[in-house]
Amino acid sequence: MIRRCFSIALLAVAAVSAQQPASTTSQAALEARLSVLETKVQTLEQKVDRLQNASKPAPVVVAPATQPAVAVAPATPAVPAGLPQDNLVTAKLLSKKLLPASGGYPDMMVTLIQFENHGDKEIGSIKGNLVFVDALSGDSLTCMAVELNKAIPSLGNTSWQGGLDYNAGDVGQIRFMNLGQNQALIRFKLNRVLFTNGTVRQYN
Repeated sequence: MIRRCFSIALLAVAAVSAQQPASTTSQAALEARLSVLETKVQTLEQKVDRLQNASKPAPVVVAPATQPAVAVAPATPAVPAGLPQDNLVTAKLLSKKLLPASGGYPDMMVTLIQFENHGDKEIGSIKGNLVFVDALSGDSLTCMAVELNKAIPSLGNTSWQGGLDYNAGDVGQIRFMNLGQNQALIRFKLNRVLFTNGTVRQYN
């Protein structure tokens, strides 16, 4: 606003000067007056700038909020159910034989199995399934459930005798009983292990 007023004043002076006759107003006097007015205008503009800068609010610096330290509790180690097979326990066929029916009991296929613990913790009991396989063809012939409540030392082994009713019409069982000792293999599917320290490991 101040700048505009002084600009209008300068224009007015110039207009008045232009209307006066040249004989009464010298060109040098007019130029001198204009120079003085321009100097005053510049001085006033500088004052206006200083006043405007002084009226501006100072920038507010906001310190970042300090986040409270959060204590994260360590996760409790746990063995989830449904682990894949890890060959913790393997099985080996030591012997097999057929017991004839007796005292009302049917023919029975009896096997002696050795279980070996490949872990560094003693095992208290295991549950799983034995699958008897023809080593030559790779065919699965028959299977047997296992529930061994007997300790297996770490990096050690133990034996277990299991029996299964023999079905003379089951081709797989017939083939298995006719195999030589070195022709029969075992695939052992471990379902559950209970260690002597109380921890449990569950498998698919």
